[in-house]
Amino acid sequence: MNAIDNDTRRSFSTGQWVMLFAWPVVAAVGVVYLLAPRVLSLDTLRSDVASRPPIAVIDVDAAVANGMGKSPTDQSLADAKQRVQDAARKLRGAGYIVLDAKDVFAYPADFEAKP
Repeated sequence: MNAIDNDTRRSFSTGQWVMLFAWPVVAAVGVVYLLAPRVLSLDTLRSDVASRPPIAVIDVDAAVANGMGKSPTDQSLADAKQRVQDAARKLRGAGYIVLDAKDVFAYPADFEAKP
């Protein structure tokens, strides 16, 4: 019975104990080494994005059509175009980049300015 107990009681060797406790430390250092450049580049990206001006998208055709009213005339067309241009100038003065919706392939709805 002693022979069985000694066989079943297997003790770890020093090398096994080192491997048991060292591999998580080595793995953590490897993960930090691999992810650190990405984390640092995200901070750079955030500061770059924060320094860029905001964007406003105006659907010029829809704004002019809405601004002309129910009986379109040459004067109402000119007035509607002028209102859209004035709105774009105000946005530009506030620091926005103003784009016409027909020149933008896709954009989130919160970028749309409706003059």
